Amino acid sequence: MNLNFDEIGPDTTKDTVVNNYNLFLVDDHIPDIEQLKSFSGDIKENSLDYLLDYKTVDKLFIFNYYLSFEDFKNNGFFYPSFFIGNIQTYADTVDPSTLELDWNRKLIAVNCLLNKERIHRHLISHWFKKNFDWINQLIYSQSWKFNNVLSPTKNYFKAKELYLKHIDNVSEFEQLPENWFLFRNQSPNSYEMDDNIKIFNEVLYPQVFSKSIISIVTEPDFWPDACAVTEKYINAIIGLTIPVITGYKIYEKLRLLGFDTFNDIINTKYQYETNPTKRVWRMLEENKIIFENAHSIISNSSIRNRIVENRKHLFNIDKIKKLARKNLNTEEAEKQFSPIINDIMNYFRNHNCSW
Repeated sequence: MNLNFDEIGPDTTKDTVVNNYNLFLVDDHIPDIEQLKSFSGDIKENSLDYLLDYKTVDKLFIFNYYLSFEDFKNNGFFYPSFFIGNIQTYADTVDPSTLELDWNRKLIAVNCLLNKERIHRHLISHWFKKNFDWINQLIYSQSWKFNNVLSPTKNYFKAKELYLKHIDNVSEFEQLPENWFLFRNQSPNSYEMDDNIKIFNEVLYPQVFSKSIISIVTEPDFWPDACAVTEKYINAIIGLTIPVITGYKIYEKLRLLGFDTFNDIINTKYQYETNPTKRVWRMLEENKIIFENAHSIISNSSIRNRIVENRKHLFNIDKIKKLARKNLNTEEAEKQFSPIINDIMNYFRNHNCSW
């Protein structure tokens, strides 16, 4: 049978969604709620509910990007073809020289790539500016200017509001200075997704990952109790770093895919924090001592071996496919989707060969 669904992506709006469908393919991450409506205070609403007039409970959702999404754990089918397809592309085209490493080059504790401006990336920028030796022990990119307080964007404004409410109501809300790694003399807003691997080969591996020990991986979503990984996580793994990752239950789900999440080294308890502002802040606060001791951690040969094994696992695509299909969906979801599971997997096979 042919799947009869409407598609929802990051740019879907109220005007483009067809909410009389009962099945939806959520392609990539959901739209940012703050781009769809004005809001104030703390918001737990997800944009799917908003787009579908709060009538999602009786509908089914196929997710090709998320590893989990609490609001849809029993009426959502999770298969990360977006992630798997990216791994395959890297495996086919990554420069073999990036697979070579001199551990002695890793002299900087942390890297953090803050590309597109988002609420949680403002929070992270402030944390590093206020709480870490960012001049000497951080390699970072940031696409916005540090003096945006003079002409604040909506995301900066919201991040500051949340910080003052949940973290510190007296502290200044600072930002790192703007910084960027040029790719063929292009500005950040000229970057294309198709250039991701070229950017990694030519810029990010030699200037960022080969020199650093821990990667702060900031995936797009902030508000939802959901998690996903993209090329940002792939870069951290290929670059032989220890990833510290945003997202609700992110380490739990990555372990189900067979990855070493280094939970004996880093503090992963923040993944269960349901307040997104506190979750991001705890991610950094509770791992500050790890950042400060990164050099001694990487000197341990058994940890180095685990980092290498994690990269080997990344390229074991068939195993990741099997683990994803086996572990990511609840029994209730499997039951609800059972009549169309074969059609779903055929869809993924035909569209990006991820199955």
